[in-house]
Amino acid sequence: MAQTQFYYCYSADGLTWGSWTLIASASSPPYFTTFGYPAGYGYYEFYSVATDGLGATQGAPPTAQAFVHHDPQPDYTTAAYVTLGNLSQTYDGSPKAASLTTVPPGLTGAVTYNGNTTVPVHAGSYAVTANITQAGFTGTAGGTLSVAPASQAISFGPLGSVSTHSPSFALSGSASSGLTVAYTSSNPSVATISGNVVTVLAAGTTTITATQVGNSDVLPATPVVQSLVVTADVPANVPALGAGALLALALLLAAAGAARLSAPRRRREG
Repeated sequence: MAQTQFYYCYSADGLTWGSWTLIASASSPPYFTTFGYPAGYGYYEFYSVATDGLGATQGAPPTAQAFVHHDPQPDYTTAAYVTLGNLSQTYDGSPKAASLTTVPPGLTGAVTYNGNTTVPVHAGSYAVTANITQAGFTGTAGGTLSVAPASQAISFGPLGSVSTHSPSFALSGSASSGLTVAYTSSNPSVATISGNVVTVLAAGTTTITATQVGNSDVLPATPVVQSLVVTADVPANVPALGAGALLALALLLAAAGAARLSAPRRRREG
């Protein structure tokens, strides 16, 4: 045998067929070829003819020698076991996806959260549904994804003593969540607070409380309390004069004034 030629014809519905088309010619053993379904999904029939060393060729057979239905997926499905995991997580600003495990392992599937394919980020509860999408398999699972609010803590160190004439100063507390810390003064007659700026009013003691109430993603922080002591400024020490000293000083000033008035004036010469 010198060569073998392979032919196919195609039908989209298995009823109406096209013409026979040469696929390839094989001129050496084992006389085979590959086929890639050039017309896409549908029905294919095949035959081959051989040519010997003297050039004699077989005629085309009266009917196809082989047949195949090229379908986009098998006509059957296999039930797979589907399990959802990572359904309890805590907010940290990143997407919180549920995990998908299948038997047989590694099957592809689609997961939705409250009917949406977007993976949630914020704290809350989400209805999760998983469906196998791999051809030839079927399977589904459902559950609830719970994303808990995150905890936070406040850093707010001790406050030093200030005096009644100290300028206003800023408080430097912070929350681990990055949210803004609020402050209150227990004794507004000693010091008041606007935002994070303290204004001293009088001597005494007040406690400054730092709070952060959180939001839908972050739990409230435990308040931190620090004491602020305001001392009175002491004026310079001026010694007191007794009554006798005051009288002597008055007489001295009076005598100096009288002497100045009685002094002769010098005539100006032109």
